[in-house]
Amino acid sequence: MKVLAQNCGRRSRSWVCLLSLSLLAVGCGATYPPTGKALPAYRLTNQSAFCSSSQVVDSERNVWFDSGCESPVDFHLVGTAEPASLQSLQAVFANLPATEPVPCAQADVNEASNAELSLTGADGGTVTWRVCLDDTGAPIEPFATAVALFGDLPKDT
Repeated sequence: MKVLAQNCGRRSRSWVCLLSLSLLAVGCGATYPPTGKALPAYRLTNQSAFCSSSQVVDSERNVWFDSGCESPVDFHLVGTAEPASLQSLQAVFANLPATEPVPCAQADVNEASNAELSLTGADGGTVTWRVCLDDTGAPIEPFATAVALFGDLPKDT
């Protein structure tokens, strides 16, 4: 960005320079994951056709959010989770089934939702679970508790 600003110069009114600087400034917000830190991270993603929304809680209790349709992931910081919320997420994720992914048919339910839980470990590897639903469309345990915990986190404003 510094090179671009120097090349555009103070006197230049070129719309290309102004547009380039503006786009770079917009792209300088917080994105997830921060480079090489704050792992492990716990994530809930809800998908509907080409649209999705995701919440992430990292090991420093930062809460990240992204939503959009057919757009690249661009998480932004929306708040901080309470210490008890992070501890609860850690406990729930530790009790998710060890196999990946869990076929909902093996969980004695009829459908899978469009929601996924994922854990990105300290080594950068990710495990993902499809949230299974019961006959009424509600998440079954242990997924229900995890989904509810994400519901209690700070939201995008």
